[in-house]
Amino acid sequence: MELIVSITIIVILTVVLLANFHAGQSSNEANLAIQKLASDIRRVQGYSLSLKNYAGAKGENGWGVFFNMDTTTDPDNIRKFTVFYDIDKDSKRNMDGSEDVEEIFFSKGVVLSGLRIESAAVQGQRLSVLFVPPEPIIHICDSQCDGEIDATVMLTSGANTKKVDLNIFGLVDTEN
Repeated sequence: MELIVSITIIVILTVVLLANFHAGQSSNEANLAIQKLASDIRRVQGYSLSLKNYAGAKGENGWGVFFNMDTTTDPDNIRKFTVFYDIDKDSKRNMDGSEDVEEIFFSKGVVLSGLRIESAAVQGQRLSVLFVPPEPIIHICDSQCDGEIDATVMLTSGANTKKVDLNIFGLVDTEN
């Protein structure tokens, strides 16, 4: 009888530990993804500050990142973001993809779960952040590009949601 009670207690403890392990793993994936996203945004900001060349251009037009939550045209939109170079100097990404340099996919199980633009106080489907040298001037735009002030990008892994905040001063900040 005592053996059965001991085995039952061990089984219950094992189940609880495994459940907590998987929850912690999901949280770690979200933390890793949000740190990588912030790092990639800072890398693109660095491209602009260093006037990184693109396709023969001197890099003075600006570099940016673009997020798209619209899955009607591409179901993978919520699993990636785009790095672009502003070839035509219009302070936003061309929707035909002609300015796209690189698509960066989030790690497995991590998806784009929200875009929030502070001045509009609404959640949008698209977000473009452009860094224009030399200061750099930062353009944060939704689909209208009305000169928004701040933006938040949210990533979700399992039940864990993390966010990156961006502002017009160039701050890229993560919330853990």
